[in-house]
Amino acid sequence: MSQEAMMSMSFDKWLAGAMAKKGMSRGELARQVGLSEATIYKLETGRIKNPRPDTRAQLQKVLGEAPPSMERAIEEATQLTQIDGVLVDFDPEDFKSLPTGAGVYVLYDISERPIYIGQSENLRRRMGQHFTEFWYKSPIVETGSYVLVGDAKLRKQLEEILISFLKSNAVVNTQHVDR
Repeated sequence: MSQEAMMSMSFDKWLAGAMAKKGMSRGELARQVGLSEATIYKLETGRIKNPRPDTRAQLQKVLGEAPPSMERAIEEATQLTQIDGVLVDFDPEDFKSLPTGAGVYVLYDISERPIYIGQSENLRRRMGQHFTEFWYKSPIVETGSYVLVGDAKLRKQLEEILISFLKSNAVVNTQHVDR
């Protein structure tokens, strides 16, 4: 495959192709990588477009290949200027794999519409609090993205900008809740 073709290849297409080459099912890959079949499905269908670096590394290790430009293309596409970090996708049902650092997050429904924007000093703990909510279930919450932002003022500003920009599309969101 040419370098240009690999650069234009999306993660989901690469994953489907690599699984086919190895003759692996979702279940078999999930067991070897240590993820749920639902997470592999979301990766394979493009619902999770930019998985965590450790997930990408584990997939590469198990499948034995990765497009060399994939990580650079993902990083360039998700890099936020003025913020030291990249936007990383995650499976909300697997919140225990989230970092304990501070950041801003967006939760998306099944149609990839943002439904909740929030910020927290501890992303994992905050997602754990959401986990008990009635709305924090599929198909209302299907995927999520986060960016680590250590500075509290910048975190709050980014959250407010995202809420303002997305307006009423974030249908479940309530500002100024106790975090």
